[in-house]
Amino acid sequence: GPGYRAGYALLATVLASMALLFSITRRRWDAPPAATSTAVATTASTPSVRRASAGDALRNSRVWLQIFIFFLYTGIESSIGQWCFSWLRERGGLTIEAAGSWTSAYWASLTVGRLVLGSVADTFGPDRLLRCSTLGAVLGVTLFVSSSSALGNAGLLLLGASLAPLFPTLMARTPARVGGQRLADADVLRR
Repeated sequence: GPGYRAGYALLATVLASMALLFSITRRRWDAPPAATSTAVATTASTPSVRRASAGDALRNSRVWLQIFIFFLYTGIESSIGQWCFSWLRERGGLTIEAAGSWTSAYWASLTVGRLVLGSVADTFGPDRLLRCSTLGAVLGVTLFVSSSSALGNAGLLLLGASLAPLFPTLMARTPARVGGQRLADADVLRR
């Protein structure tokens, strides 16, 4: 029907709408959450902590390790997404349609994995979820590269589902891993 331009126009409309909503509601994001009387009393009696500058944060080895982990993760996720079609076509011998379907299935498994595993992250525990997801990703990539059959394609789906919770969980765990005081003035880095 309408061609590829309609898809881009739809995507642009959705993203522009999201940007507008974010800008309209931005002031609400800085408001402190509603607190109980215990939390207010605790906050009032807590001495102020010196917040780290951007330079202080960048001199910390844990911050650099976290940056490295993010680069590694995003590189793996996007590389698999970019190259799996070619891999499936050339090594797996799949048709264009089949390779495209399996590539779409990889991205779908990543999306579904984020929805499903995100809902169980609190009960499963973020660190355990990171460990299990990393093991699942290693198993998935091993199956994917070692077999050009249905087992390899299943490995691609396992890889997508296993990668799914890594980025959001790493984001949520960053304050605990590098120290919250190093993130308090993170907006300095954005200026």
